[in-house]
Amino acid sequence: MKYKKILYLLIIVFQTNLFSQSGVYSNKIFLSGKDYFWNLVFDGWEGKHYDWSLDRKVYVYDDSLRGFREYLNLPGVCQRVVPNIYGNKLALIFVPTSGTDFGEHHLLVLDSIGKKVIEIANVFDFEWLPSKDTLIFVSGEYSETNEIGGFTPTGTWILDLKTKESKKISNEGYWVSIDERSETIFIDGYWKVYAYDYSKGILRETDLKGNRFSSDRKYYYRTIGGYWPIKVYETATNSVLTISAIDTIAQYAQWLPGGSHSLVVGDPNKEKKIVNIKTGTVIGKISGTILGFDEKRRQHLVFKDKRHLKHLTKSKLEWVKIE
Repeated sequence: MKYKKILYLLIIVFQTNLFSQSGVYSNKIFLSGKDYFWNLVFDGWEGKHYDWSLDRKVYVYDDSLRGFREYLNLPGVCQRVVPNIYGNKLALIFVPTSGTDFGEHHLLVLDSIGKKVIEIANVFDFEWLPSKDTLIFVSGEYSETNEIGGFTPTGTWILDLKTKESKKISNEGYWVSIDERSETIFIDGYWKVYAYDYSKGILRETDLKGNRFSSDRKYYYRTIGGYWPIKVYETATNSVLTISAIDTIAQYAQWLPGGSHSLVVGDPNKEKKIVNIKTGTVIGKISGTILGFDEKRRQHLVFKDKRHLKHLTKSKLEWVKIE
């Protein structure tokens, strides 16, 4: 009887570890169905039809397959999908393809077992507040005439996922970013950039021209009208920097994670330079479409498509480490 009890306890411990869901989304790279199709499936229109069912899915990179597999099936077209830093929640934007909410943008948050935590209509974008179980989201109404983001904003909100209550912090907002150290929320309303102090609950107007900061916050970039060309600013002076290594009509820009002030900039599907903004020098290059960044590996997952990189005879997925 004693050995049976020990065996029973071992089974419980084993199952607890095996099915622990606290970090189920950690170190995973997710793709919306439409990104999966256009980046990894589409190979020209000849003899191929668009599979609309892919739009409603979420895919995840699987090391054992060395590729992506289906992860979720949604009631609409997935626009964006991002886990929190703890890996215990997944937030995404989708557009319902049927029903009374057809065409609206919804924010959906799932817990570690895939159960719905909350769903909110008319949400166009979001960011996780790193140290809290909290989301910052931008609400709005779809607009075919508004070229700034494709929607008319109705406000920026803080969503506490513990209480499921939302607090409006601004009537403006197309894009939001968060300074992790100070927990300041920067709201880009196109005409003005606002800063909201999370701890004090105070919103103020700034002189900034954008809100896409380098990790050391010494620089930021802005794409005019939310699109292109790109301009890089010094945060302290708000002055535009002239950097010959940067092509101002480049259609891809992203700060290198943990790179202080290194900007990855260039063609979305082809060659991108890694530019040290302080020195204005090129310190590296990435060729292909960047699909995600793995914090644990400190590597980018890149798809090298033979359609765009003509020297290739076969398309391939690669992990690229940037020192």
